[in-house]
Amino acid sequence: MPRVNMQQTAHTQFNYRITERLKDRLLEVARANKRSLTSEITERLERSFGEQNAAVLLSENNAMLKALCGKLLTETELGAIFGPDIREPN
Repeated sequence: MPRVNMQQTAHTQFNYRITERLKDRLLEVARANKRSLTSEITERLERSFGEQNAAVLLSENNAMLKALCGKLLTETELGAIFGPDIREPN
């Protein structure tokens, strides 16, 4: 995922309460990554959206694969591939 240039991007202030322990962990990782706390939090949030999109795509692909296999294979063959309790593709 490309890094966002914090200098060239418009920002808005957002106040959020976190535990001291979480803040300390974020500060430690931010220092290791040579980023500010804000940059570290922003990077992690941006990355989470990419991971979420990847998970949705994977789920959709699995559903399509099961549907396709359902048209090509018997229920017994589907059970051998996807598990014994498969009935209909989601």
